[in-house]
Amino acid sequence: IKEEERPLIEVENHIKDEYVKDESLKIELHQKINGIDSYDKLKEIKEEIEDRFGKTDEELDIYMYSKLFENRARSLDITNIKQTNLYIEIILDEELIKKLNTDELFMNISLLSTNFKFEYKVDKLHIKLLYHNLDKHFVYYLNKFIDEIEKCIKK
Repeated sequence: IKEEERPLIEVENHIKDEYVKDESLKIELHQKINGIDSYDKLKEIKEEIEDRFGKTDEELDIYMYSKLFENRARSLDITNIKQTNLYIEIILDEELIKKLNTDELFMNISLLSTNFKFEYKVDKLHIKLLYHNLDKHFVYYLNKFIDEIEKCIKK
């Protein structure tokens, strides 16, 4: 698997038979979902899917938000991500760190959740999101995290 094809995060990406039985339609949905790279695109694809197949379930929503996160993270060259059963860790390299207002970033991310932890090691910023007691799936927090990174890039 090429690096850009390897998922950055592991979430359930199976489209249930109860939702869509036809394999060619499932492939079409996967292709559409893989192209989600903005909130507007996510909204558009979700509406199209719901118009055709009915309301999406939480699992399918999480899959769509995971693709949104992955595509946005890749556009910022954030590809060093570790995932365990306790946390997800995003490692920002020195090149990206130099472009960020890190004080603003720390403050804004801390306001998103106290489950974000920061550590600076060997010219890299390690940001962990602990899963314990999150009120929704971690993928929603990861997209908010990317929102904050985008806001904190120095003009």
